[in-house]
Amino acid sequence: GIPVRDIPLHFGSAAADAADFARGLSISLPPDCSPFQSRTAAIPSEPHFQHNGDTLLYQLARTAINSKLVGSTAPTFARLCTDAIAELRRGSNSDQELTSPRVFTIPGAPLDQSELVRGLVVKAQCIHPSMPRFLRGPRVLVFCCPVQLSRPSVDFSVRVPDIAAMDRMLREDERFAKAIAAAAKRCGADMVVVQESVTDVALSSSVVQSLQLLGILALRPLPLAIIREICDKTGAIPVATPQDVIKAASLSGAHDHPFRLGRCKEVEVLDSSTTGSMSPLVVFRDCSVPGSVAFLIRGATLAASEEAARALNDVIAVLRRALQCRAVVLGGGCVEVAVSVALRQLADEFGLDATVKRVVYLAFAEALLAVPQTLARNSGLCVSSTISQLIALHRRGGAGAQCGVAVEQLQLDHTPGGLTAATTSASATANMRDLGVVEGLAGKQAQWIMAVQAATTILRIDACVTGIRLPPK
Repeated sequence: GIPVRDIPLHFGSAAADAADFARGLSISLPPDCSPFQSRTAAIPSEPHFQHNGDTLLYQLARTAINSKLVGSTAPTFARLCTDAIAELRRGSNSDQELTSPRVFTIPGAPLDQSELVRGLVVKAQCIHPSMPRFLRGPRVLVFCCPVQLSRPSVDFSVRVPDIAAMDRMLREDERFAKAIAAAAKRCGADMVVVQESVTDVALSSSVVQSLQLLGILALRPLPLAIIREICDKTGAIPVATPQDVIKAASLSGAHDHPFRLGRCKEVEVLDSSTTGSMSPLVVFRDCSVPGSVAFLIRGATLAASEEAARALNDVIAVLRRALQCRAVVLGGGCVEVAVSVALRQLADEFGLDATVKRVVYLAFAEALLAVPQTLARNSGLCVSSTISQLIALHRRGGAGAQCGVAVEQLQLDHTPGGLTAATTSASATANMRDLGVVEGLAGKQAQWIMAVQAATTILRIDACVTGIRLPPK
């Protein structure tokens, strides 16, 4: 007997009040919060530690990991995510501009060997098998032009009248290759990166051989986008022409160079045999320009590593959204029960002239209990008993207003070593603040808004079928 036309309007009002109640229950992130900067940093072992920005972000990441495959290594992945967010914030002007890091999967290794690279990872290949695969403290020389003898800009052909002329041409090419390799070495370059060319050979074989003899690492020619990325992260200024390197090598002082060598702490080439795929990788660790990270996710199989990568991307998205919203709420169904109780109390205050609105508010409050009911059901708990206990605790207030469903997978045992284990509780409820189970406020509000929009859409479809005219949006 409730007019269908009034339900969408009251649903929107209930969702707005629910968002306000949740905002009042939220925990604000301090403006200067910075996640863990080191993997060796110990996770707080006290059961009632203070909720500063460090622990809140770690707890948020730990709670957001919902993949059963990553469950055994969830603390390690949570630490990787918080470290990644910290590095991204170093290179960003505000939390609103945080970007998503790149994720590369490498099958054939345990998940706990996954790595956060504070730098750059590109798909590239070493051009010669005898070149070094690992460099410590390298200086990167970047060419944005083909490294070969200058050729005319139009189509041409070379006519060799005799063997002597061919020999002279080969010797000239060899002299140029030795000169450019020696000049790169005198300039201090340990690694050479060349931009690929459409019309010419970007890196001649004679130059490759000369670089290999001098122990300089050279990659196969790369597209312009990757060249720009390497320059941005390593601080390199590319070379316009090979003659600039030869000329700079004959001058004294680094200030005389018309280019600049890129810097990073380490460079490692991961061949196809190492990555387990057809795409070899080159890792630039600890680049001179901060704010760039990438993940190397290792797993026993390709499917396992891809599943771990999906879970990691979800956690990064949750952390980014929480930093933009600057607030988190207690998880485990705690905030849903608290908002449901608040909406019921608000509905009881409506007068007789707001009967429809009261019914809609009570329906919205009942719908919010679906989350703790699902958690209790999946944990093998008695649903009705658990929900009754939670409602009674939240109505009582105090520490009871921080209680949620005691899901076994969500209870964190904080140990000094940083590794946590799931523990079992005899009670159906537990204090979510003590357990460190938190979720993003923005995510909760978005869930409720989407639910209201879905319900409103169904009602409008039903109204179209039955011929009832609903008010405009």
